[in-house]
Amino acid sequence: MNLLRRARQLTNCSIWNRRLEVDPMTDNSKLLSELLRPQQLSDLTLPQRDIERLKQMVQSGTIMNMIFYGRPGLGKTSAARAIIAELVTKADADVYELNGSSGNGAAEGRKLQD
Repeated sequence: MNLLRRARQLTNCSIWNRRLEVDPMTDNSKLLSELLRPQQLSDLTLPQRDIERLKQMVQSGTIMNMIFYGRPGLGKTSAARAIIAELVTKADADVYELNGSSGNGAAEGRKLQD
């Protein structure tokens, strides 16, 4: 993808126009990356066909099993959290976030079974 077109996509993305609820200069409890993390599927910087497919799954309520993989910073966690955020607004759901890349991911999974 050409760099200029990609920069244009990022500047048109609603995340850059979103007002922060917290002043990043005075609130040190959150990382800037967390404050700027995409909150909706449309905010993600994934290819448009992937975003549309995720939106279709959310709208239909039929979410297939997914494994997100790739280098750090690609938006795997942001995509998963955006899907969850849109599903929770549609229905009352219990959500438990399990990060498999952390050292205790397997142990956390076992705790859920108990």
